[in-house]
Amino acid sequence: MKLSIIVPVYNAEKHLEKCLNSLINQNIKDNEIILVDDGSVDQSIAIIEDLSTKNKNIKYFCQKNKGPGEARNLGLKYASGEYIGFVDADDFIEQSFFEKAITKMEQFNADICITNPYIYEEKTEKVYPYRNMVEFCHLSKKGLINPMIDTQVFSYIGCWDKIYKRKLIEDNGIEFPPTIYEDHLFSYKSLASTEKVVVLDENLYYYRKGAGESITDKEIKNDKYKKDFLIIINMIKNILNETGKYDAVAPVYLKYILKDGMFHNCNSTSYKFFKEFFCGLSSLIDEKDFDIVKKLDIKKYTYYCEMLINKKVLKCRFKIRTLLQMDENDELK
Repeated sequence: MKLSIIVPVYNAEKHLEKCLNSLINQNIKDNEIILVDDGSVDQSIAIIEDLSTKNKNIKYFCQKNKGPGEARNLGLKYASGEYIGFVDADDFIEQSFFEKAITKMEQFNADICITNPYIYEEKTEKVYPYRNMVEFCHLSKKGLINPMIDTQVFSYIGCWDKIYKRKLIEDNGIEFPPTIYEDHLFSYKSLASTEKVVVLDENLYYYRKGAGESITDKEIKNDKYKKDFLIIINMIKNILNETGKYDAVAPVYLKYILKDGMFHNCNSTSYKFFKEFFCGLSSLIDEKDFDIVKKLDIKKYTYYCEMLINKKVLKCRFKIRTLLQMDENDELK
């Protein structure tokens, strides 16, 4: 089997058929589509059963609601493809997506291919690149990339924007944790486990935004998600320290946790939780990290990090919305 495509499904009836049809029509025909229903209570199962009777390469499994990470882990358990791809049930892809990614992986004997999806706006149907096209074009032209040298690839923290060799996942025991932001940990661990990565600069994956189904859509009002973020970034830091790779990746990692941490702190639903999150993030940053942040020379992150280091929770409460709205090149006022 050439390719296994794993799709976690949870109450996805509105967009599921479009997603699955885009997978069924892939140029690579030697594939299996593994659907894991995560306790849906809508018509998702009916759609899955209907399409599976018409397409013999569709396999599906059902579990009680455990979250997308556990659903993907179940999919990995039954995957037999040489290559693994993940697609979210509300997204869709071009017919050539996996063909072009795997062709490039085979050209360079790469373990991972990173792609640059389109954002697909639900209401307007407008599309635009998810990440910087100039940066992706530059990385694509390099051919084979070592993540420990081109460390900016650690800022690409999805799992659905990558294609993996199954051997890499199995040899390194890489799996998803049972929390939200599970793909962040999976992405960091997989990139830290290889020196062979390629980048595809074509926009062939459509990441649906504004449908109300993604974590991004739901996380603002959910403090439990913010706690999961703290758990995940702590797990990532432990992995990087255990493998001796923290120093190399720290600038990218710290920018990531400060940028997202600022967002979560700003959207805390109460002052009590604001303080709890602030203290949780503060405990993960030390003076050495602060020195690294200052060298990034991005004022908003330096200022936020300084407040975290010095436990200035009240000052942060007053300043956080202004910091969040600043561009990375803006000066503090």
